[in-house]
Amino acid sequence: MSRSAQLMLAVIVLTGSANATQNKNGTGRLLLEAGILSQDVQPIGDPALGNFAESFSIGWNYLETKHFRIASSLKKMKLSVKDRKRMAPELEKLAEFLPDIGSRPPSLTSKEYLILIGIRLESLYAQFQKIVQVEDSDFPSSRAEQAGEGPYMGDGPYLGEREKFEVVLHINRNEHIEFIEMQRGIKMNDTVRWHCRNPSKLIVSMPCVDGDLREDRWLWPHLAHNTTHMLLEGFKFFAYDPPLWLAEGLALYIEKNIEPESWTRDGDEGVFFEPARSKDWSKDILKLVKQKKTVGMPSLMMAQRPADLNRAANVTAWSITSFLLQEHADNYATLIGTIKGQLDEQGYPTDYKINEVQREELKRLWGWTPMSMEKAWIEWLTNTKGK
Repeated sequence: MSRSAQLMLAVIVLTGSANATQNKNGTGRLLLEAGILSQDVQPIGDPALGNFAESFSIGWNYLETKHFRIASSLKKMKLSVKDRKRMAPELEKLAEFLPDIGSRPPSLTSKEYLILIGIRLESLYAQFQKIVQVEDSDFPSSRAEQAGEGPYMGDGPYLGEREKFEVVLHINRNEHIEFIEMQRGIKMNDTVRWHCRNPSKLIVSMPCVDGDLREDRWLWPHLAHNTTHMLLEGFKFFAYDPPLWLAEGLALYIEKNIEPESWTRDGDEGVFFEPARSKDWSKDILKLVKQKKTVGMPSLMMAQRPADLNRAANVTAWSITSFLLQEHADNYATLIGTIKGQLDEQGYPTDYKINEVQREELKRLWGWTPMSMEKAWIEWLTNTKGK
């Protein structure tokens, strides 16, 4: 865990539950340092469409952090020897806040694992803020508060959203389906993300029932992928979808930095964990370039639906995002900020002619066309990765 992430964990203030504070070992005080605001029941979803805690009342745990509300019915998370080695820095840090678990626990209870998820999500939030180069103080409590002054930053304090981001982790697929049907009026088997209009917030519901998603090694990167999508969608308020190649490229970049073998794919009927994994996409992209089977930037920019992005397109979007973040981080932040901050003549967010906006920004920031951008990426790739 980075030093900045560790510092962030120590500065979030606890407001939370009596259960967290009434512990003879001082666990509540230590959770304060871990950044856990509350373990009380949280207002999940659109309250007008049903009370979550009443509808799903058995076996659920809750967590509130500075930027997230989480509900989970997950049970004990078993940790193999490999898991403990992979997670060693996180487990050592977690043990500072929960001393009873030790630094190499064979498992985490449902509540302990949920605390780890909360810490991870806050670290991811900080990473996203660093990528788009913003801080909490950049976002007003509402758009009205801005009164037209300064750049458009959305309509709320959570990257531009009014309410905290919400995560729902299900151990039972039927409960996931029931929750989605209650909130969306549709039946979906796999992970689903959506924007709740009133109150305005983004939500992800994730069934952790397939064999792989019962393991932390695959569960966390899958959740991180979906959370990255939510953060980008909520950035400067969710009024329209960001360009698909940008969204998928960034979500895959975050996911594969956590677990190189993990691959989450968006589909027209939900988001699923791809079983056909690749151990090393850095080798795959070099093969695609050599074989001239990458997907060109003009095609990536025109993609509208997840089905428009095949495997080669996903690998290409991931690699181009890696190039932009490693070599052009400032301009990449500006590109995202501009694309997510488009307003029409009346001052309302709009994605009108968003492809033209992308082309104009490539030209303004780098002097690139989509084709010359692709050429610059391939030169970087072959010079730095192909040697």
